[in-house]
Amino acid sequence: MLPLLLLSLVALSNCYEVSVDHFQQWAFDHGKTYENESVRAIRTLVWLDNAQFVKDKNAENNGATFKLNQYADLTHEEYKALLSPISDDAITRAPEDMIAMALPPWVNIPDSKDWREENAVTPVKNQGACGSCYSFSTTGALEGACAIKTGKLQSFSEQQIMDCSWQYGNNGCNGGMFDRAFYYIQQQGGIDSEAAYAYTAKESHTCKYDPKSKAGQVTGFYYVKQEDENALQAVLALKGPVAIAINAGLRSFQFYSSGVYDDPTCDATLNHGVLAVGYGTDKDSGKDYFLVKNSWGPDWGLGGYIKMRRNSNNQCGIATYPSIPDC
Repeated sequence: MLPLLLLSLVALSNCYEVSVDHFQQWAFDHGKTYENESVRAIRTLVWLDNAQFVKDKNAENNGATFKLNQYADLTHEEYKALLSPISDDAITRAPEDMIAMALPPWVNIPDSKDWREENAVTPVKNQGACGSCYSFSTTGALEGACAIKTGKLQSFSEQQIMDCSWQYGNNGCNGGMFDRAFYYIQQQGGIDSEAAYAYTAKESHTCKYDPKSKAGQVTGFYYVKQEDENALQAVLALKGPVAIAINAGLRSFQFYSSGVYDDPTCDATLNHGVLAVGYGTDKDSGKDYFLVKNSWGPDWGLGGYIKMRRNSNNQCGIATYPSIPDC
């Protein structure tokens, strides 16, 4: 089989402006190793196909740019398997003590906001090969709420949420919901710091929460009005970072690099928990956006962030299921 793969590799390399040498440099830069030459050849074929996709997307020149990142040796199906689809039932069901948040109509909402500028957002984290995005949405929103309340920014433990919130409906590395995690922390009485309860990217059914290392707490948590981008903007402006769920399943999202991500085909099929930390209008494209913190490390996107299209029919479901805690 290997000789046939190598022949295909040579043929495909001749079709693309990138080559096997480019793949080898990419693999070195990203620390990629493969178990044998057959696997490496297959991954090279996948990478070359993704390289052509990125080239074609950049040629569209729609205000966003794309790059061959750490996911470039994955097929689109393999990439989507890393995400955690959220059921419609989970979106429509919530604990009884979660209430709808409403803001007074006379409140002035600024044209832009970025909570990073107010020391309410911790550095970008990396969930690794574990479907724990919901835990990062949870900690991000709570880190922001506590920083705004106390003036002290601390990093909270995603691992505690993964290990300790099973009975609240979360599933370790197989997905979960940030509202259930907020409820768990509220009932538990606190969450440890990242330093005290470190992230391993592996699930455990043994909860190691130590109240002596408690760094934050949830005193309440709220819905933002669903599918209402103006409501999400208002809460972001006045309250702090907001946990949201989005559709990250498109191939274009896989390779996002910069600019405003704007894909009208991106529907509200929610499969990834992230953190909205601000909003504004892009000076280059003139497009409104929400600024979103991802949990795929700083090498993805804009240093780990993405500008997602705002005021475009709830693109990617960005305002479908927002929630924010009180510290």
